[in-house]
Amino acid sequence: MGKTLINAKVIIAEGKTVMPGLIDSHVHIYTDKECWKDRVNNFKMLLEKGIKISLGSDADVPYIRQGDNARELSIFVELGMSPMDAIIAATRTAAEAIGVADRVGTIEKGKIADIILIEGCPLDNIDLLHDEDKIRMVMKEGKIIISKRLMTE
Repeated sequence: MGKTLINAKVIIAEGKTVMPGLIDSHVHIYTDKECWKDRVNNFKMLLEKGIKISLGSDADVPYIRQGDNARELSIFVELGMSPMDAIIAATRTAAEAIGVADRVGTIEKGKIADIILIEGCPLDNIDLLHDEDKIRMVMKEGKIIISKRLMTE
């Protein structure tokens, strides 16, 4: 079982001392700055040892809205993961972790086509993946559900 990094980072950034909706025994997990240091050290150790890391979701945590979990990829890169490995953590490795890699996680014939088109290269700037202004197309199960005009220079 793992912990996401974004929940601790966002809650500390919000300056909150109490995590709404959680019982007291769990509050320290999210508000203690020492916990953030431990999470950073643990992440770096796992990365160094080559342990698979996948993107999770704490989208039900206050201060984090649905879709904000993509910000975790920026944290992964900030802590030493390559942008490509962060993208793999969010796709293939996450699908493997929850047992659905036969249907999603990679772009292959026969798999569900959930794809996003980003303006720019996330390998050069991973933050593009959570910049709503840079998302140009979203395909869910092979159907385009969002399409925005590409910006040209």
